Amino acid sequence: MKKAGKIPSNVQILIGELAGAHKGAKFMEMFLKAGKPLKAHGFASHPYQYCTDPSSKKFVFPSSCKRKMVGGIAWTKNLVTLTQKWATQNKLITPGGKKVPVYLTEFGYHQTGPYAIPQELRAKWFPKAMDVAQKGGAKQMVVYQLWPSTTGSWDTGLFDQAGAPLPAFIALKSWAKDHGYPATD
Repeated sequence: MKKAGKIPSNVQILIGELAGAHKGAKFMEMFLKAGKPLKAHGFASHPYQYCTDPSSKKFVFPSSCKRKMVGGIAWTKNLVTLTQKWATQNKLITPGGKKVPVYLTEFGYHQTGPYAIPQELRAKWFPKAMDVAQKGGAKQMVVYQLWPSTTGSWDTGLFDQAGAPLPAFIALKSWAKDHGYPATD
């Protein structure tokens, strides 16, 4: 087997793309027992929390939601703390030997399908989720998706089919402006 070469400095490697903080953390703990330190530029997580307030670790679901979830956006700080622990144990570090930052690489609230919540709640919870991610120490959060799905039940879109912004988009734009991020019309 050929030994891997040095990663070029302009290439970023994220490990993870895990969903569910508890299950993802358990998987990573098993994975990191392999021996040599694992090196990455970031840890990626899908912190979906579906039908629960983003600051709550108690899963109280609206009767319309059919999803039970363990982990989610509310566990961001716990995940950041875990990456610090793994760095201290020399299990998961950046190529420079530092703590691996947490990237929340996909997040949203459904507007259709079995996980749907009302538009007003999406508009309330999206900015609150951004606060939880920021206060929890996440380096970046990607909101998924902009446009509604034309097929299937996965629709976390921020615009309607005609391209008009939904209340959740307007709330996120306001949050971005209030926190000093560029948000243009």
